[in-house]
Amino acid sequence: MSERCYCAADHAFAQRGAQLRRVGVDAHGLRVDEVEALCQQQPIRLLYLTPHHHYPTTVTLSAERRVRLLQLAERYDFIIMEDDYDFDFHYDGSPILPLASANRAGRVLYLGSLSKVLAPGFRVGYIVAPADIIAELAHLRVLIDH
Repeated sequence: MSERCYCAADHAFAQRGAQLRRVGVDAHGLRVDEVEALCQQQPIRLLYLTPHHHYPTTVTLSAERRVRLLQLAERYDFIIMEDDYDFDFHYDGSPILPLASANRAGRVLYLGSLSKVLAPGFRVGYIVAPADIIAELAHLRVLIDH
């Protein structure tokens, strides 16, 4: 299908010096087999994805691929940044739970937004992560928010 992405996230990562790699998306979401192939070629530090509704295709990552992705994160020692920008919107049936709900090894950073639920001008987001990550982000937040 595609490997389209969220350009704002790409820009943010590139500004911090990340070397971006693309992984394909098909009718079942992120191509986890391609993630594994990439891990076998080079170390990966972070995998950013929007599994609930892949941006911009809106494909939902299947439950089987979610489980496999968590296994790969443990095996290849990388972090998953799960951007769940619209979890509160369900168009067809019940949602699949976030990757973070099965995060036993502390490998998932879960990002969400209240902007789409409350008001677009109300730019508030949140992160669910291990305590050490939250502490580090708190230090950075002080630098950003005067």
